[in-house]
Amino acid sequence: MNQEALDHELLLIKQSIDMLQETLAPDLKTRDLMLLRYGYTVNETRELDRYFYELFQSKTSVSFEDYHQKVCKIRGLPHISKIQTEDILIGYKASDLYTQLMSEILRSK
Repeated sequence: MNQEALDHELLLIKQSIDMLQETLAPDLKTRDLMLLRYGYTVNETRELDRYFYELFQSKTSVSFEDYHQKVCKIRGLPHISKIQTEDILIGYKASDLYTQLMSEILRSK
């Protein structure tokens, strides 16, 4: 299978997962589902995981706005919707990852 065919199949799988989630469990937001939905690359995911880990380890508080700016930097984009960055936090929290940190960032919104 060539790269184009593989990319096409992966796109179809992603779209199918999105449709199933929206139809069967519209409130379901997990880390993996949100990262997939918003198209995070392996490197972006690693950098985001590292960012959360460092915040957790240092017990550093960060505002939603600071977090939002960091995600824009990680993705290399000048602007990302706040819905996307909030969904990512909710996904991590729903997956029981850094739940207290995610709650603190969400509260500062």
